[in-house]
Order: sequence, then structure tokens, then C-alpha cells
Amino acid sequence: MAKVAQMLDEKESRVRSVVYGKQRVPEDFLIKFVQVFQVDANWLLLGVGEPPKPELTSVEAALLDNFRHCPTDEQDAIIKTSALLAQRPGKKNLKNAG
Repeated sequence: MAKVAQMLDEKESRVRSVVYGKQRVPEDFLIKFVQVFQVDANWLLLGVGEPPKPELTSVEAALLDNFRHCPTDEQDAIIKTSALLAQRPGKKNLKNAG
């Protein structure tokens, strides 16, 4: 929570109070949160609309670009291979590999 407080330029105690429901979400806090984290206030408050989509890392973007430039039969092979790799026991987490 310290990082969130820092990003919002708020005291960590205030962030904790809001997160744990000890304090209602103040308007200024909500406005900052929506701006800093680029989320839709309607989605955040009411669950209406789309949740924010995470940005792709440079590696993910490159993989997607390569996939899109492959012929359909090769895309099918990539889909099947990735599904099999995701199911194998003892698989390495790509984020921690290398």
C-alpha cells in the first residue's frame, strides 16, 4: 500500500482507511485514483462498463506481432503448442525464466 499511497501522493494511513472500509472514499481521493490508475469511475464505483485492460510488455507485444504475421496453419500450431506447454507439470513461469 505504500507504493499506491506514493503514487496518489497520499498518506499510507489514509489509503489503508479507504481500502479497509474504515473511511468512505473521499471525492478528491477518487478523482486522483481514477486519474493515476486510468480507470473508468463508472466501472470502479458501479461495475458498469469494461475493467481496465493491462498493457502488454514488450515481450508480449513482440509475441503477438509475430503470431499475427504467421500463416493460419502456423498460428494453429502455436495455439496448440502453447496450450500443451501451459499444462505440463513443473513448467517455468516465463516472468521468472532467464
